[in-house]
Amino acid sequence: MARFLRHVPRQSLRRQFRFCRLRCRGSLSLLRNNGHASRYRALLRAGRRPSDRRFPRHGAHASPHRQSGRRRRRMNRFGLAVIALVIGQSLFLAAMVWDRVSLLRSDTVVTLETAPVDPRDIFRGDYVILNYAISRLHLDALEGDDEFSSGDEIYVELAPDGATWKAVAVWRGAREPRPGNAIIRGHVSYVLAQAPATETSGTDGNSIPCPNCGSAFVTYGIESYFVPEGEGRVLEDQRNAGDLTIDVALGDNGTAAIKQLRLNGEPVYEEPLF
Repeated sequence: MARFLRHVPRQSLRRQFRFCRLRCRGSLSLLRNNGHASRYRALLRAGRRPSDRRFPRHGAHASPHRQSGRRRRRMNRFGLAVIALVIGQSLFLAAMVWDRVSLLRSDTVVTLETAPVDPRDIFRGDYVILNYAISRLHLDALEGDDEFSSGDEIYVELAPDGATWKAVAVWRGAREPRPGNAIIRGHVSYVLAQAPATETSGTDGNSIPCPNCGSAFVTYGIESYFVPEGEGRVLEDQRNAGDLTIDVALGDNGTAAIKQLRLNGEPVYEEPLF
């Protein structure tokens, strides 16, 4: 036996002894302690065909501590993603609020005549739908461009006219107002057929007045205003009497926002900053 062992390479003997120790441990011992698996893995693969020497799937023999570490890292990444999403939404809302506050604090404020209609919304209180004198523009009577289509962006130059402001020019693109004037931006709802603003021919050959011919109807984003429930009727009565005017704040790009409502020149409702 000793003579046989002398001719066996020392490395092969070492592998045989290690394999014997592995067999003597038993399957239960192997399951109780996975730490030794990496030491015997090379021995078990040595006698197998190259095609069968496949490493176990990554993480199959990972220790519980390593698995818990991976789980914690995944949870940390998920938590960071949620925090980033919340911060992004907060910044977006803050930017919207800041834009609104900056607009209401604008130094450019114009007072517009109104002709509102007051529908009721039982779920949201009372609100007033407002039509302004500048909501209908007689293009032939104003400076600037005179051809518009539905949906066009329009820039209206306003000038003081007593206690209120009136339109004096309309443009397709942004323009610098003349000294003392202001620019309000809107969108064309529709345009009546270009025809004389005073009359057009009827079917019977007679002349029919057409005061709205050649007019563009424009919205400015300030066509509604909510008031406390039960007070819409008061505004409606004052509107019918022609006593309701609106102070509108204007941004540098012509964006408009209702700042306050006036009755007989006195403020009655003021838009809060927040």
